Amino acid sequence: MIKVRITGSHDTFKHLFDDQALEPGQSFELAGNAQCRFLSGNQKGIDAISVIIFVLENIEALSSGLLSAWLYEKLKREKIDTIEIDGKAVPVEKKALEHALEQHKSASPESDEKGDPG
Repeated sequence: MIKVRITGSHDTFKHLFDDQALEPGQSFELAGNAQCRFLSGNQKGIDAISVIIFVLENIEALSSGLLSAWLYEKLKREKIDTIEIDGKAVPVEKKALEHALEQHKSASPESDEKGDPG
């Protein structure tokens, strides 16, 4: 499982999820065969800052390249304060996002279970 946290402008949620109504705990799919579970999305303060948190659940089947390109295309024009992947800040750049996803994918206990013949 990889946790993704995005903090940005009030329109970030709308642009990222195309106005989908997502409830906490709801599953959804993103580009790159990314099976996700929505944890939270809220707005804070006068300037309506969005904080979006979801987890990538099927990381062994995840295409990091496709997902990072999709995230970049969705977020490049947004006023993003931070993107965190498993608690580490990542710049809004295709290669940086892909590298971070790959790094956390290979370090995941799910990856260890798949590679361990037992």
